[in-house]
Amino acid sequence: MNIFVLEDNKCDQQILIKNLNNCLGLLNIEYYIHSYMDERTVIKDLEKCDLLFLDIELNSFNGIDFGKKIKKEYPECRIIIVSSYQKYLVDGYKIHADRYFLKPLLESEFQIEISNLIEEYYSHLKFIKDDKLKPNKLFVKDILYVEAMDKHTLLHMRNDKIITTPYSLKEWISRLKNCNFEQSHKAYFINLKYVSNISKRDVILFTEELVPLSRGYKKMFEERYISNLYKTI
Repeated sequence: MNIFVLEDNKCDQQILIKNLNNCLGLLNIEYYIHSYMDERTVIKDLEKCDLLFLDIELNSFNGIDFGKKIKKEYPECRIIIVSSYQKYLVDGYKIHADRYFLKPLLESEFQIEISNLIEEYYSHLKFIKDDKLKPNKLFVKDILYVEAMDKHTLLHMRNDKIITTPYSLKEWISRLKNCNFEQSHKAYFINLKYVSNISKRDVILFTEELVPLSRGYKKMFEERYISNLYKTI
């Protein structure tokens, strides 16, 4: 696991890294912490970032705008906001931050939340192995949404890939029922982690793709979407 810390205050950066080492050292996982002082140095490495601890009060740029850019280009990257001010909490929702920590960090609270975050991260590494699919091994985290088409279904994947499957939408709903997906339409089942916003008739993904949202499914979808936001911060 690659953990990035973007913090331009050296003292705060060292405190955060110390807390991370204290917490992660208890979890028996392999991890690497990379520290950065400004956005110019971190941009070139973002492709390999799993968790990004982002101070949004950086002197050289707007942390919220930077967070939005990251979510658009690297939707799998989990953003954890670190701030001295609670007023930025709303901005955290805008970029779908996974956690929001106030400075100074409370070690006991930090340890609990980071442990939960790591558990969530590894749950997204679940995969489906099925010889009827090509490729026959798919990571759940790479599925944007499932679309029903006549007697088969399409898996819309990251990087614009589409995989045709012989299974019904009902079958996929059963397979993915504990993987943070929700139905938006009789023909669509969406991975909530890729949802950027909801309009009157569509679900807007971070990829800027629009997926239909029908009246019969709208209330439940909105409730799951909002619940997912509150759960992460």
